[in-house]
Parts: sequence; C-alpha cells; structure tokens
Amino acid sequence: MLIRFENFELDVPAGELRRDGRAMRLQEKPLLALVALLERPGEVVTKEALRARLWPDDSRVDYEQGLGNAFLKLREALGDSAREPRFIETIPRRGYRFIGKVAPDLPATSPAASPVSRPAAQRKWATVVVATAAAVIALVVALGANLPARYPADPFVWESYLRGRYLADRKTPEGLQKSVGYYRQAIERDPRFAMAWASLAESLHFLGAMGLFSHDEAYRMASDAARRALAIDASLAEAHAVLAETTFRFGPGSDAARPSFERALALAPQSGVIRHWHANFLAHTGRRDQALVEMQRAQRLTPLSLHVNVDLAWMLYDAGREPEAMAQIARTLELDAAYPKTHFLLGHIHRKERRFEPAIAEFQRAVELAPDTPKFLEALAVTLADAGNRPRAREVFERLKALQGTREIAPETLRRVAERIEALG
Repeated sequence: MLIRFENFELDVPAGELRRDGRAMRLQEKPLLALVALLERPGEVVTKEALRARLWPDDSRVDYEQGLGNAFLKLREALGDSAREPRFIETIPRRGYRFIGKVAPDLPATSPAASPVSRPAAQRKWATVVVATAAAVIALVVALGANLPARYPADPFVWESYLRGRYLADRKTPEGLQKSVGYYRQAIERDPRFAMAWASLAESLHFLGAMGLFSHDEAYRMASDAARRALAIDASLAEAHAVLAETTFRFGPGSDAARPSFERALALAPQSGVIRHWHANFLAHTGRRDQALVEMQRAQRLTPLSLHVNVDLAWMLYDAGREPEAMAQIARTLELDAAYPKTHFLLGHIHRKERRFEPAIAEFQRAVELAPDTPKFLEALAVTLADAGNRPRAREVFERLKALQGTREIAPETLRRVAERIEALG
C-alpha cells in the first residue's frame, strides 16, 4: 500500500520512500517521523507522541535534539523548508503537522511483488508496519477510496500479512517459519485473500530450498498454496511466479515451469522479484548472458533488495567480471553488513583464489548470522580442511551432521566433507 504526495510515495509495507519512482535513502528516525505525520494528515502530531513513536524504549535520549535532527533530515530529503513549508509545518512548542495533499493508493501489483530488504538502520520497521497497518487502511476509507477486491479491508488480516512479509524478507529459516504462521493466520480470517496464499507458497518454497522440507514436500505444499491463490485470482502474477519457481526447482522441471514464468512476466513486467526468479531460471537453463541482463533489470527494479543485489554480484563474478562483482558486493554490504549470503559469496571468492584465512572469516560470519544453514557449515568445514585445520573442520562437520533430521542434507554432501577431512590424515 502506498501513500502519495506530489512526486513522492511512501511504501508502508516495504518501509521505503521514493521520489519519481526511485528509492531514497532515509534513516530510521526520519522515516518513522514521516509515517507518524502521514497517519494523521492535517492534524498536529505532538512532540510527546513522536517521542513515544521514535524512542519507545530509551529514556536516555535528548528528545529535543533528536526530534530536531530527525525533522532536519526529513525536510532535506523532501526538499522542504521550515520557513516556507510545502509538507511539514512546525507548530511551536507543540509538534508538527503534515500540510501537503495526501493520496493513499494501492499499487498495481501486490506488496508481495516487491519484498524489499531494508538497510540496517530500518530493521525495526516491523514495529512501524504493525502500528500503521490499521491506520493506513482507515485513512484510505476516510478519504473515500475503495479497496479493490484483491485487498482485504480487515486491518487484522493486513497486519498478519505484513508481519509475514517482514519476517520472510531476509530469507532466514526462523523468519520464514514465523511468516508461515502469520500467513495462515491471515488466511484463516480471510480464506479468499489470494496474496496471502501466494506469499505462503513463497515461504514454503524457500524453506524447502533451505532443507527444512524434502523437495517433494516443498513442491507439494508450495504448489498447492500457489494454485489456491490462482483459483481465487487467476491474474495474480506472484502466484504464477512462485508456481513456476517451485515447479522448476522441485517439481517436473524447466519445461513445465516455463509457461508459468511467461504468464507471470506478462502480468507484471515491472516486478523485480519475478525478474529475479526468471534470471535464475535462465542461468540454470544455460542462458547465462540473458540471465545477467535479466538480473541487472531486477536490481534496477528493486534496488534495496539484498537477495537480488547479492545474486547480481554472484552472476557478475561467474561471468568473469570480478571488479564489477566486488563493487556490487560493497554496495550490498553498505545496504546491510549483516546479510549472511553476502559473506557466503565473499567466502566463496576467497576460497576459489585459495585465500583461506579471509575465506574462513567470511564463512564463519555467515554461520554466525544463520547458524543452522547446511551450505554455510559445509563451506566452512571444507575450507578449514583445505587450510589444514583438521580439529576445527571436524568440529564444524559434527555441527553439520547434527542437523540431520531437522534439515534435508544429501548423503553425498556429508560424504564429500568427511573425505576432505580424512584426507588430512
């Protein structure tokens, strides 16, 4: 759901401010302040209310200075002036008021089409989503807008759905598992909420990719949820896309997946998420040059997506364009230095160049950020073995074996790691 004013738009679920369609960098506190004002356009939002919103758990902050800094940065981003305001009016000794013309809107594609990964400064955005979901829907209704059938009018359903989207965005096992619970909560309340079914399919697919289900189970559950979404809304591009992805990865294969990819792209050609999946599809079917072009397009459409940014870096490296790949990795780290896949890629690059010490450090960081990810543990164990550190390699290997029963780990993976360790004598 978007809130528009002049050439700006605030994507509430994603926690992103855009100008003329391009994402802007805005720190957490100014963004929270903007949301607070846009919830009540034309009304004074008191300093006390803003303090509670921006610093709910910290009584040691200099609130006056903090608020002043937040609004200074917000006005700079908006090109606004305190003396001659277009958007934000200061009410002396009381607070602030948004005076611009607000037009709440619903995007042409669902929030599920663009799950944007946020910079580190915005990790608390989940609290904003929860606090504003009902308020934004109320604002839509108050301004006389009608909610299309695709979008539920029940704030509880939106809140559950948005919690799920937030938790799913970083693609960690814990977050994805929790997102499944929230999507099912939304579906229980509104069984005809097609976007929740599509997002449930997406989370189930990724859990399968991480080994929490067998591939057969992942295909059965994810494809069933995607087909339920399409039975409700056959024009939902995200449902076609996740059906294509899970069919390709876990089901009948590329030939069966191709029609669903084509349908998804025809319905939502500007979806960065769908372009991202399609790029990986092209790469795995041998069309690497086309895949790189498609991944670059996905990155332009979703410039803050960590998942897309790191996959673009990986494709650039595989194409032999290492300087561009390293520059892309640096940009991804700037977005969020705690995204595990970025460190995994850096470890892979260092190991390939036989720079074992930095490779071990990067794989170790990936494991710290996502402790029970089999491919991270496998990479760390193998690199330790290659570096001649048998005791630590054995220790990590034992951690990997302990995941059997809770993660889908191929027997050949364990055999390969064991052979590398045993070769040390």
